[in-house]
Amino acid sequence: MGDSKVIKNMILMLICVSLICFHAQSTFAKDIGLNQSASMVNKPAGIPLFTCDQAMYGWTEYNSAYEINHSDGVEVQARIVRDSGNAMMKIAYKGLADSSQYVRLDISVRGKLDDDLLLPTEVTDVVKGICFAAKTHRSETILVQAIDLEGQVIKEKQIEVISGIADIYQMDFICKRLKKLRFQIEGGYGTESGEILIDDVVFNDGSARPFALPSDDQEMLEWVKKTSLGYFIREYRSPRPNHGVVLEMSRDHDRVSLSGMGYAFAAYIMAENDGVIGDDIARNRILSMLRWLDDLNCFDGSGGWHGFPFHYFYPDGRAKWPDVSTIDWAICAAGIRVVRQHYIEDDEIVELATRLLERADWSKAIDVDGKVAMGFNGKTGEMNPYRWGLAFSEETDLVYLEAFASNEFGSNFFDTIVRKEKKGFFPSWFGSGFTYNWLQLWTGPIEPFASNSRKAFTRDAISAEEAFGVPLMGLTACATVHKFRGDGFIDWGNYIGHQGSDVHGTGFSSEVIRISPAPYGAALALPFTRGRAIRALRRFADLGYVHPILGFPDTVRMADIPEGFGPAPNWEQVDINIGPMAMAIEQIGANTIGRLYMQDSEIVAALDLLIASFRKHTSSLQTPNSDEN
Repeated sequence: MGDSKVIKNMILMLICVSLICFHAQSTFAKDIGLNQSASMVNKPAGIPLFTCDQAMYGWTEYNSAYEINHSDGVEVQARIVRDSGNAMMKIAYKGLADSSQYVRLDISVRGKLDDDLLLPTEVTDVVKGICFAAKTHRSETILVQAIDLEGQVIKEKQIEVISGIADIYQMDFICKRLKKLRFQIEGGYGTESGEILIDDVVFNDGSARPFALPSDDQEMLEWVKKTSLGYFIREYRSPRPNHGVVLEMSRDHDRVSLSGMGYAFAAYIMAENDGVIGDDIARNRILSMLRWLDDLNCFDGSGGWHGFPFHYFYPDGRAKWPDVSTIDWAICAAGIRVVRQHYIEDDEIVELATRLLERADWSKAIDVDGKVAMGFNGKTGEMNPYRWGLAFSEETDLVYLEAFASNEFGSNFFDTIVRKEKKGFFPSWFGSGFTYNWLQLWTGPIEPFASNSRKAFTRDAISAEEAFGVPLMGLTACATVHKFRGDGFIDWGNYIGHQGSDVHGTGFSSEVIRISPAPYGAALALPFTRGRAIRALRRFADLGYVHPILGFPDTVRMADIPEGFGPAPNWEQVDINIGPMAMAIEQIGANTIGRLYMQDSEIVAALDLLIASFRKHTSSLQTPNSDEN
């Protein structure tokens, strides 16, 4: 009697499970593509290449190029269509009269379609083929091809896309030299006009389900750190033997930023310590970057002025934007100081690092009022009209700190910085998060800056939740939408440095906005409001915007969005944003970078005076060191 009851209950349980699975599969078959919220996980499992969420014409979410081509006489129109938050690319065509005519979508798996960049081994080692979602209004046959770097077809497959519903299709192959994927519709099948919708092209890595963040918070943070460090490993280039750089942006292969080099130095030390790369690789790349900097002529306007390198360069060392930024050099110098301490017994690196740090003449950057210039005119070498110190920001403090550490100035040098309290703390220039702890990325949390950061980031979190209705953080400088187009595509190219929690004032009372929170801004808060920061990172992932290789997008547009569009991620990765994510996570762990930076005697002496200057204004600022929830 008891046994039969157990068997009966087991049968009932199996029936329930079967019904649940059947419902999930039916919903998946019906909803994948057009009837699915972006926050749902019913997507092909694997490593996303092209998802249409970013909706940038010509570029995938994996930061590779794509093109839509067709033969003569064929008309083609592409647009992004959305339903319930999910986006698909619709390619409509007419005029496919015979088998010689075609419409094709070519997607590079890395970089441009015509360069020699290949997928990193972390991808090729696990890729077993591709999956993609597709839909047509009439059944359509497409030719799917995997093509290698030499243009040879590795694998091809004729796939009939079922009409009416979005379904998932698969093609298996293995290739270490995969360069692009081709989806081609050819004439001669009796259909001269039609349309196909494509979405969620992913590398099949054998995963049973789409990637999700680790449930353990510490494991999640270690994963975020690893993906951030991965950028600096992937985007390293060697323009000539024994010289190296890291690209500023994942989509711009012709630009190197001076500040990004500073974060690259820190990234390679962290990657070495974490076992992501070997000691020899880390040292060789760091040494190559020091040599690259050492070769720049920073005195006559060809590579900089007064010992300060220009802001931007081509990878071969030619000036790309001939203007000097003192904050960019201060960040680069911080990275060099960390390198010098890490390799303190390596004579070659110490000599190079010391020569670079002694090169900049900061006395040329001080005006008659004792304030530090933001930079120099690239053509003449004269100070530009912009100044640090007009308001509190940790950019200001980092610039002043490096200036004092490098030159002989009076002990009252830091007193020219204007610091105005508002709402119980000292807000940054606009009130935006990116200036809250630019100094403390290198020193680690220090008082009274740390107390100020706790209050500032708490205000950032409150403001973001007020603006978006969800517990996000990261009202900070980032790239966001330039234009939402009528064809459903989104133009990204609007840089905003004036996002913030509140209007705080240096004459910009009408400019503080809240539209595009940035995950890197949330990560910066980890050493100060850990609970809020972790919650925000998980909420970004809940939106559906997380990638097993890239990590988080640079920013997500959440406000001022036209009808028909939804929240949109910008997957363009930038060194100055993604580097601080890894450093902030390092700080709440080993704090390797902070400890190395604070071993620099020149920095320690300058920092004592900087802190004393700040304390003159902060008698009521300090709060207990706690993790605000």
